[in-house]
This record gives sequence, C-alpha cells and structure tokens, in this order.
Amino acid sequence: MLTKRRLEDGGMDVETGLFGPAVFLDVWAVRHLGGVALTDLRDRFAKALAAARGSLLVSTAWITELETLQGEARTRAQALFTSLGAHWLLINPIVSAVAAREARDELGAYLSHASLNAYVLERSGELLRSNSDPHSLSDIEFFDLGRSFAWTAADPTAATTAAAQSQALKDAAKARADADRDEQRKDRNAHLRLYPPIAFTSGGMACVHNAVWREVTRRSLGRTWMPNDGFDIAHLIPALTIGGLIAVDTDWKEIGQTATADLPGGHVTLYRPGELERLVADLEVRARHAVHNETARLAYEIFEQRGRLHGHDLDDWLQAERDLFGE
Repeated sequence: MLTKRRLEDGGMDVETGLFGPAVFLDVWAVRHLGGVALTDLRDRFAKALAAARGSLLVSTAWITELETLQGEARTRAQALFTSLGAHWLLINPIVSAVAAREARDELGAYLSHASLNAYVLERSGELLRSNSDPHSLSDIEFFDLGRSFAWTAADPTAATTAAAQSQALKDAAKARADADRDEQRKDRNAHLRLYPPIAFTSGGMACVHNAVWREVTRRSLGRTWMPNDGFDIAHLIPALTIGGLIAVDTDWKEIGQTATADLPGGHVTLYRPGELERLVADLEVRARHAVHNETARLAYEIFEQRGRLHGHDLDDWLQAERDLFGE
C-alpha cells in the first residue's frame, strides 16, 4: 500500500507498508479476471483488497509480461488496476539482492525501491507536463497502476529495458535449472545437498529460495523446463516469503505447497487456475475481519472520548461505522 506526503521543500515523500494481506496474481490470473464475463468477480476483488488494506504484489517484469494483452482484455486489466488505487507494492524478484538486504534487517527488504522511484518520477513528470500539480492528487489518483509507465509505453527505451530484465530473469533461472538437473542426474539426493533447509527465522528469503529450488531440482528429471518458468520462480519466491494469497499455475502451486513445509503455519495460501473464486472469497473473509477490527478500535476511541461512560456500546459502535464508512 502506498501513501505520499508533501515535504517542506515542496518535494514528495512516498511511504510503503503492508498493513493487510499481500496478494500475488500470476499473469494467467490477470487475464482470467480480465474476462468479459467476470465483471462481478473483478469488482469483488478490488473492494475486498481495499477493505482488507491489502496490497497486490507486482514487479516491472510482471507488468512487462502483461504487455501481451491486447484489445478489450488490456482495457479491462487496466480498469482493474485503476480500481485498486494505491493498494499495490513493487517487489524485487532478484533473490540475491533481497536476501542481502533482509540479512541486514533493512526496512522493506522485499520491495524494489529503484522501480518505485522510477514510477514516482515518471508519474510526476507526466503530471507536470500536463500542468498538473502531483500534490493536488489523492493517493488513489497518483498511484494509479492502470496508468503505469509500462502500460503507456511513452518511453520505448524504458519498455525495452524492462523486457530485457524480464528475459534476463528467465535466462538465469534456466541456466541454474539445467545445471541442477545435471547434478540430480548424477546424484538423486543432489537437491538436498544443493538446497539444504534453512530456518525461516534465520532468513525468510533464503529459507523459501532453498525450499522452492530444492523441490524444482527434485522434480527436474521428470519435468520439462518451460519458457516462462524463470518468471514464475522469480516471483513465487518473494511472494511466498512475504506470505498471503498467491495465484499461480497448477505445477507451481504444487511446488509452492511442498515448499510451505519450511514456512510458519498459515503463512500463505496458494491457488491454481479454477480457484480464483475461492481466492476472492478468502480475501473477502479477511476484509470482513479487518473492517470489524477497525470498527472495534474506533468504537473504543469513542468510548474513551466519552470519558469511559458505560451503557453506550451500541451507539459507540454505530458511530464508529459512520466514521469508518463516511456515512
């Protein structure tokens, strides 16, 4: 989730935070939600994400992959992203960089600060070129993912760079998978030697990285590496580390579920094609809990403001609901 504030010198400070559940949608899930018959499901997803104060996890490579969408499917996907407002976060799919920052206990270790800075600069420039003050826009208007620089492709060089980075992810993962498969062919226990278990408390990213690659390597002799697998594994690892609700294809759901044996219980739920309805329903449950908890917090504040006068529980609760929903 993203917020901005104006600095005394007129500059802009952008704050990021994961206050509710994180959600990762593989490209197929975005395409599916962009289906002409799924308007209701798209609306439910956006409303539940906002109510739960959740964040959609995205990356520049992820947005580049979505450039393949055309026509009405593209328009509907853009409308979906716009409806999310500021409820999204840019993650860094480069495991080594994230793990190093995590080891140093850096704030927001999983986020891609470079990509976020690029987005803010591009968005601010777009507004200034149209004689609009970036500070005059709300967070929802400013952080409009549907108007992302990668979608508008105003700078062909930037689009090429993002595409090159996405391809580099895939190439690096395939090179590693090929080498690991050779090791597994020589030693059927190579996956245990190459990727030993690491306690999640010792480093979440390192733990998930080894858990996922261990399972990928174990399956390597009976599994064909697909062209998009590098993209999938690069995003599955940070998504599993952050936790929340993750929609991936069937194969990667199975791999992810095996990897969750190394993670804290209830840290993550995975969904495959055909299960988006269940993902949205689970997100709605979290949204209801979030709304209930926030209403209870506001009601208690009102109770304290009354001087802790008992006997007005219902009035306090109803006033909290009005304050929360702007009624």
